[in-house]
Amino acid sequence: MDGLRNSIRKCRKCPLGDLQQSIRRDLPAVPSEGSVSASIIIVGQNPNLTAHTLGVPFPRETQAGRWINRLLADVGLARDNTYITNIVKCAHSRKPDVGPANQAREICTSHWLKREKFLLNPQVVIPIGKLAISHLSKTAFGESLTITSFRLKFGLSATDAKGISWLPFYHPTVKHDEHARSESGRALYQELVETLRGLLTTKGLVPASSDSSLRSE
Repeated sequence: MDGLRNSIRKCRKCPLGDLQQSIRRDLPAVPSEGSVSASIIIVGQNPNLTAHTLGVPFPRETQAGRWINRLLADVGLARDNTYITNIVKCAHSRKPDVGPANQAREICTSHWLKREKFLLNPQVVIPIGKLAISHLSKTAFGESLTITSFRLKFGLSATDAKGISWLPFYHPTVKHDEHARSESGRALYQELVETLRGLLTTKGLVPASSDSSLRSE
């Protein structure tokens, strides 16, 4: 894995790696964080500039990183016990379905993400954001889905033919703190926590807990 991460950092395979054109400038691409033996994988869309500067996906210093840390804490997991990565390894300023980002997606998924998946053996995968949900649902279930179509077809979570549980959710920058702003947002977040905790408990990854309430801020 160390060799793969070093290769990702040096990647120049698409326009996002062009140091003169990319908004990442002279910063390296962002590889994964965590152990290949982790049972839980979180897959996002692409890093932001803070992630490029710090060299890790969803760093603790960002809003999205704090959201992920809170979610993991609320289900009884430490961040160090998960594997976190992104579909695309570089920041971009365009929409994920057009321009250089589209080429980056094809290269990253066929080259880097494919090699990552070969090294991993997860029990639960959490794709967050439109791009991650669309790509990973196609590889797991044979069709590209949005979070809405996934839930209409399967419910909140689904298990693929390999026995891996999938629990897609909105990107943290979209839903990062709705649980603290509105009753419906808190219900949405609570639903996510309880569903994830249930999956992890069933698989023996966290102990059963009778406390289903949110932690206070």
